[in-house]
Amino acid sequence: MELQLIEVYIPTDRFEAFEKEIKAYEYIEKWHHQVSKQVQLVKIVLNKKQTEEILDFLEVNDDQTNELKVILYNISTYLPRIKQEVAPNEKEEENREIARASRHELYNVVQSSSRINLNYIWLLILSAIVATAGIVKDSAAIVIGAMVIAPLIGPFTAIAFSSILGDYQIIKKAVTTALLGLVIPISIAILFGVIFPLPSQSREFLARTNIELMDIVVAIAAGAAGALSFARRVSEALVGVMVSVALLPPSYCIRDDDWFCSV
Repeated sequence: MELQLIEVYIPTDRFEAFEKEIKAYEYIEKWHHQVSKQVQLVKIVLNKKQTEEILDFLEVNDDQTNELKVILYNISTYLPRIKQEVAPNEKEEENREIARASRHELYNVVQSSSRINLNYIWLLILSAIVATAGIVKDSAAIVIGAMVIAPLIGPFTAIAFSSILGDYQIIKKAVTTALLGLVIPISIAILFGVIFPLPSQSREFLARTNIELMDIVVAIAAGAAGALSFARRVSEALVGVMVSVALLPPSYCIRDDDWFCSV
């Protein structure tokens, strides 16, 4: 069982009503103490699956007054250990569910991923240089390394997530960030193309101009794995997704007398 801790700082005049309403929700333990005459602190330990429901309740309870202050923590250890007795039919249903982080946690990640900052720009520049050098040197390892460095998975995930929620403000920010993530690498690739001869005989270059059915299968599987790792907040799996995507061709070319490419 994955556990989380919610800290709620609530005005004293709203504390009694809050205590009555919170009883309608499932949680493992709850404590409170008085921080000051104006503020009460409530700590709630609960199963990760119940987190989103309680956070939704707190968000609605706040009613845009910003009087409630809520902090969410992940719990690595809790003693005494909780022995959860589950009925056979409930256990089967639990095994069929896909564990995921709460919408509020994902929303916070998406907001940070949709912003342009100096760190994002530098990672773009460096990853583009590494990727272009990998194509010129005909090195698959260098190209894969560039994809792991590249921060593009953030804004594109933000676009997908905010589109589902219908948050147009984040969509605008994420689209702008993603467009910058295309303009900078393309500009660097053009600059390298002026300095170095076109590596038309490079295996890495040719591999990215030949799309096969298996490439589409890999792209769909990698995308599904990326969505699942994002929803579960398993960042380790994203590295594997990046490596898979790095080997996929981004364009299609037909070679006759000259090169004709359509991206």
